[in-house]
Amino acid sequence: MNEVPQPIDQHKSEISDNFKFILYKLYEEVNLTPEQKEIVDKEPVDVLIKYIDLTDKNLNRTGIKQIQKDEDNEELRYSVRSILKYIPWVRKIFILMPNEKVKYFKPYDEIKDKIVYVKDKDVLGYESANIYAFTFNLFRLEKFGLANNFIYMDDDFFIGKEIEKSEFFYYDEKEKRVVPCLLNNIFSVINRELTLANYWSVFKTKDTLAPQCFMAWILSLYSTQKFFVDHFKDQTLIKPTPTHNAISYNIQDLKEIYELVVNNYEYANETLNSIERHILTLQTQHFVDLFELNVKKRKVHTIPSNVIPMNLLKMVYMNVKLFAINTGGDKIYTEEEYRNQRELMQKRFPVPTPYEIVENDEKPPEPKKPKEEKKSEEEIVQDNQKIIQNNEEINQMIEEQKSLIQ
Repeated sequence: MNEVPQPIDQHKSEISDNFKFILYKLYEEVNLTPEQKEIVDKEPVDVLIKYIDLTDKNLNRTGIKQIQKDEDNEELRYSVRSILKYIPWVRKIFILMPNEKVKYFKPYDEIKDKIVYVKDKDVLGYESANIYAFTFNLFRLEKFGLANNFIYMDDDFFIGKEIEKSEFFYYDEKEKRVVPCLLNNIFSVINRELTLANYWSVFKTKDTLAPQCFMAWILSLYSTQKFFVDHFKDQTLIKPTPTHNAISYNIQDLKEIYELVVNNYEYANETLNSIERHILTLQTQHFVDLFELNVKKRKVHTIPSNVIPMNLLKMVYMNVKLFAINTGGDKIYTEEEYRNQRELMQKRFPVPTPYEIVENDEKPPEPKKPKEEKKSEEEIVQDNQKIIQNNEEINQMIEEQKSLIQ
């Protein structure tokens, strides 16, 4: 058995100022001609949202331990409002879910021209609680009418400002087709030695990790990067910073990715076809970004975005083109925090869509505004620092875990 590489000083992997110009030569920013933009504007684009209503008493997924919730904060309602308000050029909205319906939308016959329901089981052929099994198989929604180019979102992802179709997609002259943009430009060159060392250091603890825990997510991230290091050995690889917001996908590219994983990954079946999330599954969105950037050489267009922890949610942080309200991790949120989220979503997106159930067809009442003292500039700065600190604490947790297992 090969000796497990030892972790090395991460500072040694940083790119020197003299080398940064090489990084910028490894990708290209989108710069469309008027003719190319016209082609993109004519391209049909859908939105696909993965959703589950855990308050649904009729939800019964065979072979899956069912979690029940008493309340649904209705993020999907406001996500759809944001889509129709700020990217109205979207052709249809597909909702992939195990439920039979969305309880606050009108009967399906009245909305199906714009909103399409697709059952989880109809995509995979079986019930699954593994989000990565679904996202690696999204190309299968082609048979349900999903457009070749689409935007993938979770139900807590939102569109915060007007965005043009050509910010998500561009026309590739070589391939003669419309393809996805990479939506950020925060990249770094992959250090192969460090990537393998990081992977093996966490891999040693895999039998102690629960599939949904934070370090399991880190192992999934490292597994994805290791896949590219192992299979593209003669290539300088660059990695984008993992994102948690809307992303542009292409069905043809997803088919190629599926075949790449099937034919080259030891744990392909656990990644693509499992009922529960496996500890060594690959991470879809990061894999797609690495594939598009390093294999397809896709161009980059940065869309300002924000990921907001729910307990720090404020209106000012929702004033970007893309944002997500993050309720992940092990944190237990209070009823006051959930109520604050509902009120801010209603304030941010107050106008119902034609597809919602609204009593007397009237605009729903505005929620009561929480009493809030006007914050000073210093307090606003402190709030921003809390969000930055949240990310720093995550990085610190990773380093602490590494030191414990060495």
